[in-house]
Amino acid sequence: MLLNTGKIQYQHHPRFGDAVTIVRRCLSFGPHQVQVVLPSGDQLIVPEWMLDEHLCRGMAIVEHPVLSIASLLALRDLLYAQLRPACHVDPLVLEASSSGGASCELTPSESSSVGDPTPAGASPSHPTALPRVAEPDAAGHG
Repeated sequence: MLLNTGKIQYQHHPRFGDAVTIVRRCLSFGPHQVQVVLPSGDQLIVPEWMLDEHLCRGMAIVEHPVLSIASLLALRDLLYAQLRPACHVDPLVLEASSSGGASCELTPSESSSVGDPTPAGASPSHPTALPRVAEPDAAGHG
């Protein structure tokens, strides 16, 4: 049992700054997930890096993006390619989130930089718009 203390250092986490007690590693949720207990007694599973002050201090909101939309879309395609053989997403979710019906296939996207706005009057299906995919969370909501 770990029972170390720490603090949620990731500034975008809703419990940012809260002191926590690390109870155990949760390998079933990923290699670097830990179960923590808040002072209220509530328990959370968070990525271990969210407790690392040095790593979280290096994350900042900047005026100009570092990555282009094309880079993010390429990363998305790479990640989806890893998931494609085990595509077990609810068909209704895929139907609702894709313009051409239910499919595990991705559609090619045009490149754009993060600073380029979607042209005026463009719909969410415009090539520069990011897709909105509704997937249930771990608790089955969504």
